[in-house]
Amino acid sequence: MQDLNSIIKEAKSRGVEGFILMDAKHLSIAKALASAPKINNQFVLASDRKSLNQKLFDELKSLDIRKTGTSENFFFTSTPIKGFSGKVVGYAIMAEKLSKVEALVDKAESAMTFQLILMAIVDLGVLLILSYVVRKYVVQPIEYISDELQRDDRILNKRFDLDTNDELAVIGQNFNQFIDQIRQVVLKAKSNNESIQQTLLALRVAQ
Repeated sequence: MQDLNSIIKEAKSRGVEGFILMDAKHLSIAKALASAPKINNQFVLASDRKSLNQKLFDELKSLDIRKTGTSENFFFTSTPIKGFSGKVVGYAIMAEKLSKVEALVDKAESAMTFQLILMAIVDLGVLLILSYVVRKYVVQPIEYISDELQRDDRILNKRFDLDTNDELAVIGQNFNQFIDQIRQVVLKAKSNNESIQQTLLALRVAQ
């Protein structure tokens, strides 16, 4: 118990209030505590009265001190103290002023809000960069090909030269090769047609 009292005194020097409660059913053993202040006649003060915060003690009289909670002016934690048999014989109560805890919570919420805003700004920046990249290297080349195809119907004269080193550039090159092959077929067909026309003209003259 002396060790626990030392801990409570050390905590008090750091602005944290605390005390130890013993289950009143053990008063038959700890008779020296018979006149000590009690909470709901169920628990009796087992720590040094000199370090007791009476206001905190009085506020906890109407509460269940076996659970962590808040009183009117304090936030408190409750830690079970077990005997050699493993059974709970009392509780160590540590408390901070509620205003101080709320200030820490507000500070934490403000920091979290700032982090969320910062993350949103970073995400927006990444999104804008991705939009620019997609626009420049995907959308614009596709629009260029589409515009060239729709400008007129002289498709065999079209050439698609894309200043990129990606799949779209490969598609443009393959398209140019395809157009070249069609142009050769068309030119050959045109030449054959001219030969046929000349042959027909010769036959007519011969008749």
